[in-house]
Amino acid sequence: MLLAHLDVPAMAPGWTRDPFRAVVTGGRIYGAGVRDMKAGLAAMVMAMRAVRQARVRLEGDLVLVAVPGHMEQGVGAKRVFDAGVTADLVLVGEPTGLDLLSTHLGWAVLELTVHGRETSTVTAGEGVNALERAATVIRSLAGMRFRRAPVSSYVRRFLPATPCYVSAVGIQGGNPYYPNVVPGRCTLTVDVRFVPGKAPRDILREVKARLAVLARQDRTLRVSARLKYDFALQPVMSRPEEPLYRVTRDAVRWARGAEPRLAGFFYTTDGGVFQEGSGSPTVVCGPGHAPLRAPDEWVSTREYLQSTAVYVRAALETAGQTREAMAAAYPPGAATR
Repeated sequence: MLLAHLDVPAMAPGWTRDPFRAVVTGGRIYGAGVRDMKAGLAAMVMAMRAVRQARVRLEGDLVLVAVPGHMEQGVGAKRVFDAGVTADLVLVGEPTGLDLLSTHLGWAVLELTVHGRETSTVTAGEGVNALERAATVIRSLAGMRFRRAPVSSYVRRFLPATPCYVSAVGIQGGNPYYPNVVPGRCTLTVDVRFVPGKAPRDILREVKARLAVLARQDRTLRVSARLKYDFALQPVMSRPEEPLYRVTRDAVRWARGAEPRLAGFFYTTDGGVFQEGSGSPTVVCGPGHAPLRAPDEWVSTREYLQSTAVYVRAALETAGQTREAMAAAYPPGAATR
């Protein structure tokens, strides 16, 4: 499976060119979302086209899965998986600069509802301002230290030792058309990233425990918390001993003429859905680099073309082979073929 997502992050401010018109100039491709991840998706489409036009007969299936809903914690990939779409091997085209991802963080979203007591601003002493109480919650979350998870030395090598971090990223409350009303309710959206070994429900319990401490300090504070979705986008780990890792490594060596770096990444990919759900060996490798959201966003034309070649070669080397055959063809420590 070649896996990509269709949606892109919210456009960054400060563009000096039309973000919705792709422009190729000076060895770069400019456009909104080209790093995350239109370049990777386009390279995968062209790899599929190249294999078809070459009339190569594959013994197995080569599947391109392009999903919406990645920015909503991977709901599109989850829907595809729940519909029965799986693969023995998954290659994700998220931006890595054509390096190979070793492991990345998981992703969950919390929804916190802060309850106040609505009243008129002229009788504010009788009300409880939910927005003011939300400010207390946000400051408290920013300072949280979570219990450590049983993280392996492999994960610690590439990711920070902290078990997770949370960020309040959205707030809804009050009514701008009624500025004389003290808001009695507001909702916080909280982004949660976590390392392998840390469960989102454990994080939720720790957040609730922190909120309980705040409530004891302020009897007017009432907050309910829940996971926004009934699943979490799990971390991905790809190891050098996995055949798909070695196939992709050799494909990058061949296309780029240089050794890819094995690295950890702080973002999260849809690959976690398939690795967790079906145990599919998963590797992330694609064109583009940080920052993923930036004005005048661009990807190197050369890197885009190289990634297309990587996907073609990986497809030819894997589709139709058993895992045992791949392991024999790509033993650990093997030189470039």
